[in-house]
Parts: sequence; structure tokens; C-alpha cells
Amino acid sequence: MRTREIEAKLRKLGDTPDKVAAKLRSAKCRGQSAGASCPIAMYLKKLGCKNVYVGPRAATVNNKPVALPQATKDFIDKFDTSQYPDLWQDNSEDLYA
Repeated sequence: MRTREIEAKLRKLGDTPDKVAAKLRSAKCRGQSAGASCPIAMYLKKLGCKNVYVGPRAATVNNKPVALPQATKDFIDKFDTSQYPDLWQDNSEDLYA
């Protein structure tokens, strides 16, 4: 998948952090704080992306930078401060469940 396509998919998650959370919830994408296993990374992996890393302000897919929409950044900020506990999944659980 090309960078622009990935960025478009991220924009379609929603224009507010709550809408992003709702889409991730419906896609059953749960995870941990930042990195390769956060809910955004899990969503991108479900789309078929490889070598995904998501930080609080930027992401990379296959070592290429991917711009994060503001709503996605805001979601990450809220998720990282435990505002979406239903999307959290610890190491002992299947991250794709």
C-alpha cells in the first residue's frame, strides 16, 4: 500500500479522537501504548501494512514516514493517558482478538 493510501485510510478513521476510537473498536483493533502494537498500528497491520511503528506524532510503514491526521494524534494522546481503556490489551492477550 502506498503512503498516500495509508494516510487516506487514517483520515477515514474520523475527524475527532472519539470517532477514531469508535472505528478502531468496530475493527477490533486493541493494543498497547505507542510502537508496533498500539491500536493504530494494529489497524494498519489489518490493512496489510508491514513494518509498522506508530509514535505519538509520527508513524512509519516499511521505513517510510506516514503523516498522522490531527484526530489520530489526539486519539494517541488520549489513549496513552488511559482515556480509552477498552482499547487497551496487555501482552498476555491476543492483540488481534
